[in-house]
Amino acid sequence: QQQQQQQQQQQKVAQQGASEGAPLVTSSSGSRGITMSTAAHDNYPSGPPGTGGIKGGAAAGGGKGMTHEQMTLGAEKLGEGAAAMYFTKHVLDTLPDHKLPEESSSGDVVYRHIKDMRMFDCNPRLNLASFLTTWMEEPAEKLILESLGMNHADSVVYKSTRDMENRCVAMLADLFHAKLEDQPQGCATIGSTEACLLGGLNLLKHWKAARRAAGKDTGSPNFVIGNHFQVCWEKFSRYWDIEMRAVPIKEGQYMLSPEAAEPLVDENTVCSVGIAGSTYTGHYDDIAGLD
Repeated sequence: QQQQQQQQQQQKVAQQGASEGAPLVTSSSGSRGITMSTAAHDNYPSGPPGTGGIKGGAAAGGGKGMTHEQMTLGAEKLGEGAAAMYFTKHVLDTLPDHKLPEESSSGDVVYRHIKDMRMFDCNPRLNLASFLTTWMEEPAEKLILESLGMNHADSVVYKSTRDMENRCVAMLADLFHAKLEDQPQGCATIGSTEACLLGGLNLLKHWKAARRAAGKDTGSPNFVIGNHFQVCWEKFSRYWDIEMRAVPIKEGQYMLSPEAAEPLVDENTVCSVGIAGSTYTGHYDDIAGLD
C-alpha cells in the first residue's frame, strides 16, 4: 500500500512538472521516490552524490532547475534538512579545516555535514569503555536542552543552580559518611577529570600548608594510587609536578588495598587515591581502609 501511494505521488509530481514544462528524470527504484529536473541531471549525470546514483533518461526539453514540488518526495523520505543538502550544490561542500569559510551555510546543511561525519563513530549506546552516559530518560534530556542558554557559573543570575549544586554536594558527602561537623565542601565540575584535578589540587595545597607550618620542604610531593587509574591522574601528576607512585594490580587482586599502598607512603605523600569503580572490572578500592 505504501509503495502504491508513492507511485501515485510520483505520477502526480510528473504530471505537474510536465504541465510546467519541466521534464523529469525519475529514479529507477520506486522505493526511493526521488525526482530530478533535466537541469539537475545535467549537473549530476549519475545522480547527486549521496543518493546512491539516480538512473533514467531525460525527456526532451529545457528544464530550469528543480522545483519545490519536485523535491517533495525526497524530502519526505530524508527530511527537509537532508533535501536542502543532498538535492542542491551543497552536497559538494566540505567543512572548513583551518579558517572560516567565505560564505555562510544554512543550519540544516551544516547539521547534515556533521551528522554524516559521525556515521562511522561508535554508537554511544554500545560504548561501555569510556566516561559517558549510554542512556538517559527523556525528561533529563529535555532539562539539558532547556538549560543550554544558562550560564550555570553565574549563581547571581541563576540562583537555583547554586541551590541544586549544594544539595548534590550534601548528598554525596552523606553517601560517603562525611561528618556534618567537618563541614564537607564541594562544587560542580564539567566532568570527572576536572573533579579529580580540583580534588587533588585541594589536597596538595593542604599538604603544602601543613609542611610550611612545620618548617619543612615542599619540593617533592607524591601520591599513591593503583595502576588501574584513569588517565586524569597522569595529568594531575604532570600539571603540578607530583610523583605518581602506582601500585601494580595483579590477577585475583583487582583493587588497591591498604597493605599494598602503605610501603609507598612517606612524609611527602599528599594523598592515597582510592578508585570507586575500576573501568576494567568495576571493583571498588578499599576506601575506608585507605583512609
